[in-house]
Amino acid sequence: MSTPATPPETNTAQSAAPQALVTPRTMPAYTPGMVLEAALETGVVVSTGATHPVWARATDGSLWRGTAALSPDGERILLTFSTVLKDASSSPQSVTAYVESPEGPGVGGKVRTVTKNAAQAALSTLANSVVGFVQSQSARTSTVTSTGLVTTSERPQNFWLALGGGLAKAFVLPDVQATSVRLGELAAGSTVKLRVDMAAGSGS
Repeated sequence: MSTPATPPETNTAQSAAPQALVTPRTMPAYTPGMVLEAALETGVVVSTGATHPVWARATDGSLWRGTAALSPDGERILLTFSTVLKDASSSPQSVTAYVESPEGPGVGGKVRTVTKNAAQAALSTLANSVVGFVQSQSARTSTVTSTGLVTTSERPQNFWLALGGGLAKAFVLPDVQATSVRLGELAAGSTVKLRVDMAAGSGS
């Protein structure tokens, strides 16, 4: 009769030793050169010499605040972002990012010549929409849990109310002598590509 094979010895002391946990190095949320898909939360109506605030939400859920303007040649809409809110529980962070397209910085093909009255009407409509949006986002929120407990949370006011009470005044047509102006328009919900130019830093 053959003798059963003896199982190989195992080093129980080695197998029982706790495994070292390797914690990956924490990387910044956004790094220079990173490109994000985003949709405008508020529309854009800009004329030569005028700027106004704009908000966009990226596909990762982050919310970006920036400024809309026309390019110096009046042919492209430039969107530059300076602050990002990663999520509802985080603090705003300083960042530099801009919208780009295959033709270069900004968005082309969305600028036309209109009368001053038409431009001011478009700006006034947008101002009312943006003020309502910002007020709804900056309001306190209350949540009722299954046990009946009501919790109230504050949203980061410095992110939403950066212009204080002067938000509506940011949507004003420059005083020009011409009867017509160049006007760039993008509707809320328009999709854009954000390119990060500087990594997020300290809160602001």
